[in-house]
Amino acid sequence: MEGFQKAGLLAIKRAEEKKLTEFLKSDPALYEKYGQVLPEYDSLYKEQNKIELRQLLLRGVSYNCDLYDAALTLHKWALEREKDDVDRERG
Repeated sequence: MEGFQKAGLLAIKRAEEKKLTEFLKSDPALYEKYGQVLPEYDSLYKEQNKIELRQLLLRGVSYNCDLYDAALTLHKWALEREKDDVDRERG
């Protein structure tokens, strides 16, 4: 991370995105077709961060709490038990 900060990569990325947005706005047809790409990407990235944080927290709880880990295992077994043998996850 320190290398990214020293190189100023975030500022470079933001400047490039701004240039791209300005270029797209200069042509209505291009903007109509591609103008929402960066905002949609940003939205997806934020959603991914929420999911990753949740998964990180759940893994941390699981690794640090035997009872929670056992509950997750039992839940998985209950879900797998309802499936045909051929459809079950191995393990």
